[in-house]
Amino acid sequence: FVVLVVTCGCLPPLALSQAAQPLEGFAGGPAIGSSLDVAQARRVLAEAEEGLAEAQYMAGLLTLYGSDGVRSDHAESFKWFRQAASQGHVAAQTNVALMLLRGIGVEPNHSEAAGWFRDAADSDNADAQWMLGRMYYDGLVGRRPTGFPDMAKAAEWFSRAAQQNSPKGTFYLGTMHEYGLGGVAHDYSQAGVLYQRAARLGEKEAGYYLGVLHLYGRGMPQNFALAAKLIRDAALAGIPQAMHLLGKLHTHGQGVERDYRLAVAWFGKAALAAPSQSALSEEASSARDELQGLIDAADQSMLEQVKALQL
Repeated sequence: FVVLVVTCGCLPPLALSQAAQPLEGFAGGPAIGSSLDVAQARRVLAEAEEGLAEAQYMAGLLTLYGSDGVRSDHAESFKWFRQAASQGHVAAQTNVALMLLRGIGVEPNHSEAAGWFRDAADSDNADAQWMLGRMYYDGLVGRRPTGFPDMAKAAEWFSRAAQQNSPKGTFYLGTMHEYGLGGVAHDYSQAGVLYQRAARLGEKEAGYYLGVLHLYGRGMPQNFALAAKLIRDAALAGIPQAMHLLGKLHTHGQGVERDYRLAVAWFGKAALAAPSQSALSEEASSARDELQGLIDAADQSMLEQVKALQL
């Protein structure tokens, strides 16, 4: 039967490397294309050819996403971002790093990506700081002689991003405190403070992690009702781990009403939302099928009892 066990002893999957939405996370985003008409876009490209860094950065966005009069061309986008980055344009440096990391318009190169992230991070770009920290955490750069990731470097960059109220940096620094990684104090209370701050800054996943702390009373009083609310909010925000855990809570009636059919629904949502063939997807699918089988068996038994009474 479905067991209420929660494991979140690692950072969640990150959209740094190639993911389901490879064009997410770029500084500037796709809005630039819809804000310019054809004549304005052409003017931007002309100014980019003249060597203006800001125009080169905007040209990179236009060719990354495409717009009226400008087709999407990732190799061209990388060219423009790199030219702007070479002139010290910080947002362009971050975008060049992401393209190198994900292999968009260029062959992947983790070492070069980290170098561009570091340039932007040294200019106090908070996004570059947490992204560089995540590269260290994942061991994509800077592995120690033992072969393990350099968690101290990861913590350093997460901390610098958190000091600038970066939602991601604050959240990731919270996980370092929760598990005592990278020389950071193992402190559930401090992790909770950081998760709460990250959630207020808009980091959706932080609410799930805060909910887990309340669920088990780690660094704070155990509170099933508050835990369930936080986890439900994260589930409604599309966090697969939260959907899965909410299914477990409904199965056991902890902090929410015991409702097996609702639990099945949340397990099903988690299975669909989690990466295909991931451990989470498989576990959620198994829980959904197991619980649905019990419901079907109970329904069949009740139907047979009703039929027997009618004889």
